[in-house]
Amino acid sequence: MAENNENIASPPPAEETGIDAYHSSPHKFDKFDISKIGTGQGAQSYGYGVYFAESPAVSGRGGSYDREFTAKNLSKYDLNQQEEHILRLMSAGKSDADVLYDLAKMGSIPRAADGLLDFEQAEAAIERIKKNRSNIYEVRINAHPDYFFDWNKKFGEQSKIAQSAIKNLINEISDHDKTRMSGMFNWSDGSARHGSLEKIEKMDGAAIHDMLENVIDRKLISKHFLNHGIKGIKYFDYNSRWNGKGTRNYVVFDDKLINIKRRYEMGGAVPMASGGETGDTQNMPQGISPEQQSLLDQLSRAIDESVARYSDGHAGNSASPARGYQEPTMPGEPSLTRQQEQDYNINRLQDALNRVPAAAHGGAVGYAEGGDVENNPAVQKALSLTSGNAPAKDAESQIRDTENPKRILVPATGPGKIKGIVIPRHMWEGGNGKHGLIPGMRDINRARASVYGSENRDPLTIGKVADIHKDALDEHFKLPINEQISRENAALEGLRAAMHIGKNADTLDESEKLDTVRHEYDDEGRSHVAYGSKGIAGHALYTSGSGKNQKFHVLNVCPGQTTGCGGGVDENGIVDTKRGTCFAPNAEAQYPGAAIRRACHTQAKFDPAMTRDWIIAHAGSLRRAAERADANGERVLFRPNVVDESDRSTRYAIKHLNDQREEYSKKNKLKVPLPDIIANSYGKTTEMHDPENGIFVTYSNTGPKTKLGQSVSENSSRDNSRIRQTILAQDAAGRDLVNDDGEETPPKGSYMVTDVHRGSELDKKMQKAFKYAKYWSAGKPVSRLSKDEIAEGEEGHFGKDGKPTTPEKAHYGHVTLNGIRYDYQKQHILHPRLVQVGKNKDGTPHMIPTDSRFMDEKFLPKSRFVGKSGKKVGAILLTTPTTSTSSVGHQTSFTHHVGEEHIKHALANNGEYEIDPPAAQQAAAGKEYVAPKEKSYFAHGGAVGSLDDLASGEEEMCFPERSNYAQVNNVHRSKHEDDRELEGNRSRGVKSIDRALRLTSQYNRPTRGRP
Repeated sequence: MAENNENIASPPPAEETGIDAYHSSPHKFDKFDISKIGTGQGAQSYGYGVYFAESPAVSGRGGSYDREFTAKNLSKYDLNQQEEHILRLMSAGKSDADVLYDLAKMGSIPRAADGLLDFEQAEAAIERIKKNRSNIYEVRINAHPDYFFDWNKKFGEQSKIAQSAIKNLINEISDHDKTRMSGMFNWSDGSARHGSLEKIEKMDGAAIHDMLENVIDRKLISKHFLNHGIKGIKYFDYNSRWNGKGTRNYVVFDDKLINIKRRYEMGGAVPMASGGETGDTQNMPQGISPEQQSLLDQLSRAIDESVARYSDGHAGNSASPARGYQEPTMPGEPSLTRQQEQDYNINRLQDALNRVPAAAHGGAVGYAEGGDVENNPAVQKALSLTSGNAPAKDAESQIRDTENPKRILVPATGPGKIKGIVIPRHMWEGGNGKHGLIPGMRDINRARASVYGSENRDPLTIGKVADIHKDALDEHFKLPINEQISRENAALEGLRAAMHIGKNADTLDESEKLDTVRHEYDDEGRSHVAYGSKGIAGHALYTSGSGKNQKFHVLNVCPGQTTGCGGGVDENGIVDTKRGTCFAPNAEAQYPGAAIRRACHTQAKFDPAMTRDWIIAHAGSLRRAAERADANGERVLFRPNVVDESDRSTRYAIKHLNDQREEYSKKNKLKVPLPDIIANSYGKTTEMHDPENGIFVTYSNTGPKTKLGQSVSENSSRDNSRIRQTILAQDAAGRDLVNDDGEETPPKGSYMVTDVHRGSELDKKMQKAFKYAKYWSAGKPVSRLSKDEIAEGEEGHFGKDGKPTTPEKAHYGHVTLNGIRYDYQKQHILHPRLVQVGKNKDGTPHMIPTDSRFMDEKFLPKSRFVGKSGKKVGAILLTTPTTSTSSVGHQTSFTHHVGEEHIKHALANNGEYEIDPPAAQQAAAGKEYVAPKEKSYFAHGGAVGSLDDLASGEEEMCFPERSNYAQVNNVHRSKHEDDRELEGNRSRGVKSIDRALRLTSQYNRPTRGRP
């Protein structure tokens, strides 16, 4: 294709208009080669090319990609806390000795078996990072920024060069492909992406690129752009995109435009074969002076003597070479503890390091000759420690590592016998998100204290949260609308200042899973736009207070959870939601952003000082979302976290907002009234299901009562709750469930997960054969039957009108077997509806199950099964685990077994799938089902976890994605960091300090200036 230069001016000189940028890579090379794309980070999310960042925080030394690729070189997904600290300190130009000391001050050196800091482990970690450090390239991109297609700007705001190139490219696309483009890009979010090609001027760069990808391969798009004068794509990095200004990332289509200026390797700049600049080494010391060596020798001897004395329990008066340190001489005065001993030696080491440069230049050595050290801060701290004034342990200091380096144990109080909770390390400490470093709850809690106070505030109960929210909203919506909006904005800013909500975010989340509702339309032809507001699923960590007031609590935010799905509480009182099969904790374990945002939402709702702000800000978030949807001809669907049963308040906000919208429509005599905001959620307790008012709740799966000839007793114990919610719509006292206006509400739909592999032949047969379920309740001895039940006889089958009929025509009924009565209810079955949400990496349609439970009624027969209460019973969504779930994962207590025998029964009985029939329940009595476990894998040094510990992929229905990739890498690591020989009887402290001191003669102190 010939290059079309129409309206393209000659580019300004490269040296005047080029772009300085950074690139991180796990690989070493002398020039960029576009054919190597995919060997680095590999995402290529913003087009096909070589990626660079203007900001060093993204791709410079210590940037997010520096951390990512260093971890990749270590065959890990993430660096642990110690490794991140090492990388950050190295990036700041610190020597190995300085890094070692700083690690000790930060508490990032573990203790050995004898209680002393394990400097050898820390040295090994430093060496490991040095050997596996990513390569950072500082480059010059020889092209003017105007020659880059702007991902964030609308067509009309693009440079003239980019506009001309886009028009020329589209003109070359066939009419057939133009038609395809016009009809295929309406799945993406944002109103600017809807409409015909004539409206391209209103589309932003991302929408234009998406549209082109529907007809052209991503690689070819870059080639076409380059032929039309576009050198690449530019887009705001994570820290800038929210403000619409700041630093950019660049995708370069032509590797000839890239000139490497420097490559940073192991923390320093190295010469480039291609003629790039080198680091500044002229001011770097080349050796250690005799005076320095003498000082270090004296210090080493002093530490040896000091530690030896206190290890032996002596407190003699022999002179110490280190002046300023007073040994205890008074009777009864305590000797140094091992902790004090170690801290003192660390401070001695730092003092020596501070003095080495002075000694090298002829300054006073001082330690042996009486130099002025009494006022040195390090010595003052050592003196404080020797007098026994060590700081008391706070709550945070009690946090402990677990066998899995990615998870930590937080001692905490909670309901029942709970004594602690295991959470993802990144939830507390922070981690690397898609767009950079994310602060963890440790730092976020400090920000909360500055806004809402540092005093201890015990968490609210779920019921109390709902009461406070209802009262707050009732009061709020009595105010004039302008004042409501002002209060909503103020509440949101408070939560942002406390870092519980991002500076440009609100209480609502978006995700690909929620995008499925864009394919569902209401009676007015409007598609839906969905938002969630995700909190922690299952048990959650709540921190009350800050500093000395800090305490840790465990909340049960899903009261209806089972041990099978939530993991339960072990015999030591420890909660670990990763033991369960619920996918939400697996997502939290994998994604720092998801974990921290969910923890923030949950904590804000349960904090007495924050909860009112949260619900008021939430009402404002929903208001703005509805206004955006109105402008785009859409309707808002609110979708709380999949199993966040703590959200019992959103319906109050929705009701108030819908009342306002109805009043507005009437006041302005709108021909088509503003649509109600609707909500769609899941739960296992008494969440209100009120379809008439747009509140749809699906009952979450509790699993089978019998499986493979064995009982699942926990599921049996919850059977009555499921029947009340999905069949009777009654509470435990037999009263009909009602909404806030006192009107009766119908039974809920439910979902059940089978052990069938998604997409398999058995799955296809099941979807074709199963039309309805015959659900059998747990048995009830005849001695416990009511008078009405006794009057019904040993066996009965009843039709829609409640009159006796045949089993085939019955809607519900009962039988008696061996003195036990079993009731059954027939319920219609729905199978998952798949919708396309984008494309896979290979270009094939990406299909996922729609989450539109609020649309289920449209896909059910008009003649429905009714229950004993005369109400239409809820349908059952029968689904399967995701395709990446392991075979072992299919056999949890969560899944219902389906085999060929069930298919045959369904074909012979009008599509009936029989669940837990009486004979099966009696045969399984006394034999408890134990779900198989994933195998653990071992590397040098011990277990490295199971496949569940390394979940990957996106959130999908029912189960997390799982990946073997990282596990295999761990298994084949050549040497584990803890694989070391046991030491002899020599004092570990002396040996560690000696090794630390030797670092000062092996590694020179760096210059602080930038090379």
